Parts: sequence; C-alpha cells; structure tokens
Amino acid sequence: MAASMMMIIHLCLLLSLTQLSLQQTFPNLGFGLLEESPTADAYIQRYIDPKTQDFQRKAGVVFRQKPHFFIVGSPKCGTTSLYEALMYHPDICRSVEKEPFFFIYTQLFVQGYQAYHKNFPECKDGIDHIDASAFYFHLPYVPSRIKAFYAPEHFDKIGIVVILRNPSIREFSFYQHLYRDCVRRMKKYLHREKRDGWSTAKRNTSTLCDVVSCKLLSCKKSFHKAALADPGKALSTFAEYIDNKQIDLYQSRYILHIKNWLQYFRRDQLFIINFEYLTAHPPDALNRIVHFWGLNTTGDWWGAEDTSGALPSLNNAPMKNYFACETKQSIDSHTQKHTQELYDFMALGGGPASEPKFLPFAEAKRCDAFI
Repeated sequence: MAASMMMIIHLCLLLSLTQLSLQQTFPNLGFGLLEESPTADAYIQRYIDPKTQDFQRKAGVVFRQKPHFFIVGSPKCGTTSLYEALMYHPDICRSVEKEPFFFIYTQLFVQGYQAYHKNFPECKDGIDHIDASAFYFHLPYVPSRIKAFYAPEHFDKIGIVVILRNPSIREFSFYQHLYRDCVRRMKKYLHREKRDGWSTAKRNTSTLCDVVSCKLLSCKKSFHKAALADPGKALSTFAEYIDNKQIDLYQSRYILHIKNWLQYFRRDQLFIINFEYLTAHPPDALNRIVHFWGLNTTGDWWGAEDTSGALPSLNNAPMKNYFACETKQSIDSHTQKHTQELYDFMALGGGPASEPKFLPFAEAKRCDAFI
C-alpha cells in the first residue's frame, strides 16, 4: 500500500510539471519518467521471436495475455468509481491494485511479464481483469508500450476506455486531491508536535514541504504553528496553484492525447465517454462499456447491491476550496481551442458501436465560491 501511494504521489508530480522543470527540480528522481516514446525498448526487442514477431519468454515462463481491458483516464474523471462499479460484472475479476502503473515506470516495465501479472491473479476461465491506471492517458510513451507488449492475436482484443470532463472542473478536482493529501500529512505532523514537542515537528516540516503534493502547493517551510494548524495560510490557493510557472494545462488538452493513442490503436478500440453521461446514466453507460469489451450485458448484473442507480462516490476530496471565476475563465481560455477540436473530432464518429454521443462538457454550477 505504501509503495502504491508513493507511485501516485510521483505521478501527481509527473502530470503537473513540464519536463524541463521536473528535470531541473528533481534530477535524481530515478524512474526515467519522461522518456521519449520507447517504441523499440531493448526490453521489448529481447522477447520478440524474429521469425514469428511474437513475444516469448526465453526463460520458459508462460505469459497470460491479460488484461485486455484498460481504463486509462483522465485523472479525476470518475475512473475509480467506474472501476468499482464494473467489479459487479461476473466476467471481470478484481486486480490486486486498480492502478499498477506498469507502462509508466521503466523500473517496473523492464521487470517484464511476471512483474505485471502479479497484479492480476488467476481467475476462472473466461474472466478478465482491468488495468485502470488513470495516468496512462497523458503520457506519450504509454500507448506504444502497451501495443508492443501484446502479441498480434491478442492486440485486437484490447479495449480502452477514456473518460473526459470539463477541463476547469477537472483541474480544480485535481488541486483538491493534492490539497487533501498535503493536509492529511500536516495533521500527522501536528500529532507529532503534541507528542514530541514543537522543535521536532518544525524539523519534520521541512520534510513535509518536500512531499510532492505539498511542494506543488508551494508549501512554506518557514510557517509557524498557527499556519500549520490552518492549511489555508501555508498552501497555495487554486488561483496561485494554476498561476505557478511549474504548472501547465497539458493534461487537460485532451485531443492531443487522443491523437497520440490513435497512432497505435484503431479508433474503434477507444471508447471515449463524457463524465456527465457516465454519472447521469450509470446503468446504460456501464452496459455500453461491457458491450464494447465483448462481455455479457444481459441480466441485472449492475445494481446487485445498490439499487439507487448511481455510481459509487469514491476518491473525492471531502473539503472545500475557493474556486475563483477568474481562474476558471483563464483555464477555459487556454483549453478552448483544444476542447473545440475534441468536439469536432468526436462528431466525425468512427468509434465503437456502443459509444454514446459525446455532448459538450457541463459548465461549473458556480464559481467565486467554496466548493
């Protein structure tokens, strides 16, 4: 669990900093996170049979060509809720971790098949798993790694789900995610202060501010006890977070990432759905997704334990932060061109038969308010 949490924190950094600023700020991060697209990784080439162009384990290990189902993002668009809802389906088996991040971290990727499939325990025949690593969507080298990892006869079975959301709302939700994590850590330090005295807690504060979620919120190492008790005095507001020169909106320029995925996968392998459709019509959306994956849609598999018809509300940030209208408008202006390109692209069709019509994103219900 600790290792998984550390990966999530590293990914928050990865998707919030530009490559240049990351390399300047964390030259010794050690995971090779921002490599160029490695379509011919030495690891990949090592396990390709030159005669059949198929993957083989030279050590004689049997490779189970699973999972075929992916939920690749975008972060803070309901991927956790969707994953948990899909666990009701009898033909889907729960993974050890929802987000293995295998195709992101080179340190994991070079460990090969055995390392990946430790996350996908054996289930009865005909049952498949889901890799729901929500950060896959934005990283340019991930699609090529997934494609290269699967033999041709298994590649056509891969189905990739992408959930998209209003960029300004998604960015605010991601900010709240960072804020929640940093505040949780602050509370731990407050507890240490009561136990060990302020001098010890003050020393720990420097370590706290080096944690990625706090660092991205410009955590101030010099703040005093009162500020530690009131995170609003120690961390960036949403407006300050967006204005931070290290933060860009690349992850919310969705059409760029879709075009990258289409270099490696067919359009009918990408099921692209609007967050509002998913949350407004959960049973229909879920049946469309399992149909896309070629699974049985008959019977009342969805809602076996929850008859409300709503997706489970998970991974939310149960705290309120100020959502400034000016900041919202700034994000909208910076992503407007790419959002319109997305709408035009989706209007062309060509996606899976079960993919619903992609409607414009819903606007934020209010701003200049704590939400």
